[in-house]
Amino acid sequence: PNINPNIPREIAKKTHAWNHIPFYKSNSYEDTTCLWGFSAAEQTEDLVNRISEIISRMVGYVTRVMSPPLVCPQGIGVSKDMLESRANKPNLIIMPDRIVPQGTIHYLQIPNLPSDFFNVLDRIISFFDRIYAIEEADRGLTPQRVVAAAAIRALQERNAVLMQSKRESVEFLVEQRGQWTISFLQNFATVLETVDVQGEVAEFVGVNFAGRQFSYTVESGSMMPQTSVWTAARAEKYFEAGAIDRQALLEVTNFPGWKEIIERVGETQLDQALQLLIQAGLPESEEQAPEGWPPELNAVVLKQILMQTQGGPGNRSRKEPKEAKIAPEVSSA
Repeated sequence: PNINPNIPREIAKKTHAWNHIPFYKSNSYEDTTCLWGFSAAEQTEDLVNRISEIISRMVGYVTRVMSPPLVCPQGIGVSKDMLESRANKPNLIIMPDRIVPQGTIHYLQIPNLPSDFFNVLDRIISFFDRIYAIEEADRGLTPQRVVAAAAIRALQERNAVLMQSKRESVEFLVEQRGQWTISFLQNFATVLETVDVQGEVAEFVGVNFAGRQFSYTVESGSMMPQTSVWTAARAEKYFEAGAIDRQALLEVTNFPGWKEIIERVGETQLDQALQLLIQAGLPESEEQAPEGWPPELNAVVLKQILMQTQGGPGNRSRKEPKEAKIAPEVSSA
């Protein structure tokens, strides 16, 4: 059922649906089992429960401290309804039937938290981080005495390695779905549709592309976070290897005043090049040119021409008007 019988057999063989079972394996969002085995969170389930219990008790303690139990002896003319009608009523009202030693209305003293309360919580959280293997990288923090941006980037990349197998599985799943979608379009799509091809709208019918082979292209590093620090570090390596020039390095790193730097360096290099031409025999000005020498061929005029705006970094934002496309004339017979 996944092959169109009206398509010639030789063409149908080139589609992905040929000789493939029309279903693929994927993880369910509802099933408790996982193709990749048990997750890292399952290893820390008991620690998560302990952390949740401690935090819940801490919140309950704070709530109780803000509204401690109130002791109000009976027979002093104050009813329970009078106390509960107040906006800041206590959580618990105790009304003993005998006279308490204090003899008046008072709040009970709530004991303080144990001194090791937060130490135990920090210790359990550290165990969680160590077992889960995320540590500071996932929280965007740095270990002690490590403040360099390169160290932060290394921690982030190390954390990304832990997701490598899952990411590869997701990529395989996306590839399978893409291949089957294209195959079904090649076999059964007969409706005229539009698609964006390099910024231009094109029309196509799926069955017209039956038998053609399609390839997938994944950009290098596209699965990694493209942070500015990571991009700048990669630009430095490319500059040292000679793959990019000075302008690209300054632009990627967003160095202050990089456009002015490029223009100054360009003027200096231009002067040096003109000096070499003058030493080779180029007149420095029209007055120093020999008789019969073209007046426009000297170092001064040449520098003025080369210093004109030619689409450098100073006017990169300017957009040249696109030439209008003129349809060729067709002569009728």
